[in-house]
Amino acid sequence: MGRKKIKTKTSLGVLLESYRTLSYTWRHAIGEIVDNSVDSYLQHKEELPDGIDIRIKYNPKAKTLLIIDNAFGMNDEGIESAVQVTRRHGKNYFSGGIGQYGLGLKKAATCLGDKWKIITLEKGNGTKYTVPVDVMQLYKEDADEVDVLDTKSKGRHGTRVEISLRKNMRGAAEKSVMAHLAEMYRFYIDEGDIRIHWNDEQLEYEQPETRITKEKTEKGEKNIIWWTLLELNVPLSGKKKKFATVTGELYILASMSNAKSGLQLFHKKRMVVGGSGSPNENWRPTKLVGGLENYRARRLCGALHLDMLKVNHQKDGFAWNLFDQNDLEAALINSKVVKSFLEEASKQVGPKPGPGVETVAKNIRDRLGSKSVNKALDVERATKEQAATKYPPELVEQWAKEAGEVLREGKEPIATVGFNDMEYGPIMTSCVTGQEKGHDLLRIIINKTHRYYETAIGSEEEKELWIEFIHALALTEHTLSGVENLDFDKIVETLGKFLSSFRASDK
Repeated sequence: MGRKKIKTKTSLGVLLESYRTLSYTWRHAIGEIVDNSVDSYLQHKEELPDGIDIRIKYNPKAKTLLIIDNAFGMNDEGIESAVQVTRRHGKNYFSGGIGQYGLGLKKAATCLGDKWKIITLEKGNGTKYTVPVDVMQLYKEDADEVDVLDTKSKGRHGTRVEISLRKNMRGAAEKSVMAHLAEMYRFYIDEGDIRIHWNDEQLEYEQPETRITKEKTEKGEKNIIWWTLLELNVPLSGKKKKFATVTGELYILASMSNAKSGLQLFHKKRMVVGGSGSPNENWRPTKLVGGLENYRARRLCGALHLDMLKVNHQKDGFAWNLFDQNDLEAALINSKVVKSFLEEASKQVGPKPGPGVETVAKNIRDRLGSKSVNKALDVERATKEQAATKYPPELVEQWAKEAGEVLREGKEPIATVGFNDMEYGPIMTSCVTGQEKGHDLLRIIINKTHRYYETAIGSEEEKELWIEFIHALALTEHTLSGVENLDFDKIVETLGKFLSSFRASDK
């Protein structure tokens, strides 16, 4: 039996070119670069007593993104590590930081743009280093090296990453990214030593209002604030009587919110799994909180620190190497503290008093008589013979996979809800794209960049109602699709039943 060795050469150009196809979200890509600034501070806290500022400058007109910090900066050995793809964890590897694999900056920068640059000056070092990277030129030349330029400098220490963007953010994406970054680094921001700025605005995280109840005592009443620190013993996979201790915090929202509820999973005080908003990317396991229409799912919040686990390469998930997600879920379910919070979160809270009937009637009358409504009526009358645009199921299924799922409910049909950005698309697309376990798979896609999406929403509460209405509308269309001589009253009746069911309690 013969044997030979084959050299497996992968050039820097080829590897970077492959990074262009990574599915980083904006916040995760920017987060990878911010992580390096945070790590630089954590490694050199004593030399940076005033903390650091990280400035993110986004210019959609110029299609540029700059991330600038006044952290410790890098010397020649540091800049070599920053651009090498195959770096091993040597003696200079900082184990106390967020970084894990030495790949984040290169992957994130290349995912966002074909041309990027690193400029850095170490504190106390008079040499500034610049590394310009042209991904497609490196790929064309099959290059395995880049140029590092050095110049003498008396400037400020720190690192600057400049990226020529391949595309800009769409619609409300910029505001969403700002909110997610504040959420991602909330524990560092709260400590005050790491300050993150987006253009001229300093990012701040504002925790949602916590539920407060009254409890009678001998001396009267006292407030019960539904927030607590949490400690869980999670059994290690395959090891009897051995546990990992997961710490965190748990709280109940003062008012129900689909956008803010759920658990967020952190690694070294940096959020890895989660993200409030629409869509809500927080962890809301069904065994713990039930379906997403339940009170518990809309009220229970928390942050869990999983420093003992490994994160994946894109830092948007965990490797679950010591225990798996089911083990963590079981530990939460068995916790007496969590059980008490779930019980409180399940209680029905009366609706806030709204405007009176006369006020509502006046508002409706004013709106129906407005010029904009009458103009819309004229346009629709003129185009009433034109059929609404229908997209083929194959295309809708592709969109649904790209959008991801923020909601999966029901058995017949199995309905999924996802969000996408379609500059010229409808506000909602719904279609049965196939079968799953013998049931219709109804894909519902909400276009969050549609001009009506933001203008129709005045608050988080209205946003939840809006999403529920679109979901119910899609279910109504599916349910009544085979009904002949369908009248308007039947549509309204069915739609009303679906909307009412969304507000049903856990019971």
